[in-house]
Amino acid sequence: MTGLLFSCLMTRFLLALLLGLPLSSCADPAKPLLSSVSPAQSTVFSSTREVRGLSWNGKTLWAATGGGVLRFENGKWTKWTRQEGLPANETFGVAADRTVRFPVATARFDEKGWMVQGAPPFQKPPLETTWRGQKVRASLDGLELGKRSFPLPKGSPGTHISALLPLKTTLQVAVYGDGLYSFNGAKWTRDVAPVPNEAREITALAGDGRTLWVGTRRTGIWRRQSGKWAQFIQAGEPFSHNVQFLARFRGVLWGSTLDDGVIYQNGTEWLRVATTDLSSTAPRQMLVWKDTLWVRHGTGIVDSFDGTTWKKDALGSIPRRGIYALGGDEQRLVASGWGGFAEWDGTTWTPHYDIGELKGVPILGILCDGDEVWLETQSRGAGLWNRASGAFKWLDERAGLPDDWVTALAKMDGKIYAGTFVGGLARLDGEKWFTFPELNGENVTSLCASGTGGVLAATRHGVWKIEGDKATKVNLAWLDTEDQALLEDENGVWIGARTSLNFWRLPTEATQNPT
Repeated sequence: MTGLLFSCLMTRFLLALLLGLPLSSCADPAKPLLSSVSPAQSTVFSSTREVRGLSWNGKTLWAATGGGVLRFENGKWTKWTRQEGLPANETFGVAADRTVRFPVATARFDEKGWMVQGAPPFQKPPLETTWRGQKVRASLDGLELGKRSFPLPKGSPGTHISALLPLKTTLQVAVYGDGLYSFNGAKWTRDVAPVPNEAREITALAGDGRTLWVGTRRTGIWRRQSGKWAQFIQAGEPFSHNVQFLARFRGVLWGSTLDDGVIYQNGTEWLRVATTDLSSTAPRQMLVWKDTLWVRHGTGIVDSFDGTTWKKDALGSIPRRGIYALGGDEQRLVASGWGGFAEWDGTTWTPHYDIGELKGVPILGILCDGDEVWLETQSRGAGLWNRASGAFKWLDERAGLPDDWVTALAKMDGKIYAGTFVGGLARLDGEKWFTFPELNGENVTSLCASGTGGVLAATRHGVWKIEGDKATKVNLAWLDTEDQALLEDENGVWIGARTSLNFWRLPTEATQNPT
C-alpha cells in the first residue's frame, strides 16, 4: 500500500469514527478535463434513465422513456428519438402491440419504421389492471381489489403504488421509494429478491414470472433473472437532458439541469458532477469569470469550480444573501438579488442596493457592457445603470418593449436584444425597441449568435433566426420545439431543450431557411 493511499484510508477512518461516516475506500481521482468534441453532424442527445412504461412478450422488451423509445431484442439494445423518426422524444407508455403514446400522437413500429397517428393531448390514466378476473386499482394510499381496500404495507417508507404486474399466483406491486411487494389478495409480502437500493424509485414493471423488468425514475432499466439483478444504462447518454443553461469552461461544455445537477461533456463522454460537490441538484445559471466556473442555484446560493475543486457557497460574503442572477466583465463579477445588486472584484464587495428605482424589484438577469449594466426584471422591463455617472433609467413598454417581463438579454452585432416572457423579441434601436412581429406572443428563453451571421432566439415553440429586421423559424425536424438554452460553438450551436440536448451542425454558409 502506498503512503498516499494509506494516508487517505486513515483520514476516512478517523472521519468515520468522529462523524459517523461510512467506512468506504478512497474514491478514484476525478478525471482530467478534456475539451469537448462536437459531433461531426447534427445530433440529438437524450437520457433514457427515466422510464415511463415497459412491455415484454418473453423475447422482446419495449421501453417508453423520457428521452425516446428503447427495444431489447436478441441481446441488443436499439434506441429511437426524433432523429430516428419519432414524433417526440418524450413518451408516456407502450402497449403490448408496440404502440407508443406520445404527448399528442401514437406510433407503432414495424419493419418499415414508425407509423405515426395524431391523438388528443395525453392525460395520465388511473393505474389499474385485471388480476384473477377482478379489477385492481392503485389509490392514493393503497390498493383497491374489487370492492375491498388495502392500505400500503405496514411500515413501508414508500409514498404510493407506482406500478402493477399481474402474475398467475400473485400481484407484483411497486411501492415508490421502497421497492417490490407480492400481494396474494389478502396480505403483502416483501419480494423474495429485493431491488437494489438504487432502483427503489420504480415507475414501471413488466415480466412473465421467470424474468422481471423494472423501470425507474433516474437509474434506467433493471432485470431480474434467477434472483440476480442487472442494470441497463445506455452508453453515450447524458445523465439528464433537461438543460436550463449552457456554458463553456476550459474547453468543456457544461449544462445545468432542471433537477439533476450539472452535466458536462468530457471529450466525447458525458459525465455528471457529484451531487455532494454542489449546494443543490437544481442549478440554474452559469458564468465563467476569472478562469472559474460559477454556478447559481435556485436556492440563491452560488458554487464555484476552478478546474480542479468545487467550492460551495462561494459568494457567501455578499452583503445581501439570495442571488437571483450573475453577470461579469474582465474586472468585476455582478450578483443581483431583491432590490439591487453588488459588484465584486474578487476581494471586496461594492453594494448597489440604494438605487431608488430598484427598491422592491427582483433583478433576474444581468448583462455587463463596459460601464453599462443592463438588468432584467419581471415587472419593470429592462433597466440600465451607468457605473461612471451613477445614472439609471428604465427601457420598458414606454419605449416600445412588448412585455415588461424580460427573460433574456444579449448584445450582438453592436445591438442590445431583449427576449420577453410573452411578448417575443425586441432590439434596441437608439432609445426605442424594435419588435419582431414573427415572434409576437412567444416566450424567449435564450439568445446567441448564429455562427453564420445573425442572431438565434430560443422559444418554447422552437428556434428562430434573426437577420436584419426579419425573423425566420428554423426548420429542424429532429429538434424538440420547447427550447430553453443556446450556446454558440465553433462548428455549430448547442440547443438545450426540455426533452433533449442537441447539437446543430451549421452549414458553412448562411442560408435564409437553414434545415
